This record gives sequence, C-alpha cells and structure tokens, in this order.
Amino acid sequence: MMISLKYLENNNIETRPIMAGDIIEHPAMHYYNWKQVRTLENSSKIIKNVFFVGNHSSIKQKEREYIMDVMKSFLEKNT
Repeated sequence: MMISLKYLENNNIETRPIMAGDIIEHPAMHYYNWKQVRTLENSSKIIKNVFFVGNHSSIKQKEREYIMDVMKSFLEKNT
C-alpha cells in the first residue's frame, strides 16, 4: 500500500517528488535529443512511487515522530 500524498498534505506534511527515475518523463527533456535504447520500467516505478518529506535542520525529533505517526495512521486505516 502506497502512502497517500494527499493524506500527508492534509496532515500538514509537505512532500516533494524525487528527481530520479525515468528522467525522460521530466518536462525539460523535450528540449533535448535523446534516444531510449530499452524499457525504463524500474525507473518509471521510482519516479511514480517515491517522494521526499521535509529534510532540513529545523525538523527535530518531535516533527519526525509526527510524520511517522501520520504514516502509521494511514497504513493502519488502509491495510
């Protein structure tokens, strides 16, 4: 079960997409000539299913625990 980004956002947890995976899906790639030589199945999974949560010096233990509690709550309700 994937964590719902909307659920996290509704609980005041900001997320960001990860800049990895299938880079040819990035909008800037239409400016470049590139050639795909094989399927990018695993890369596509990464770009569609991975995200960041806040990661900076002002996030302390209390905030990290809150993020984990919200994620646990979602999983308990949805699995």
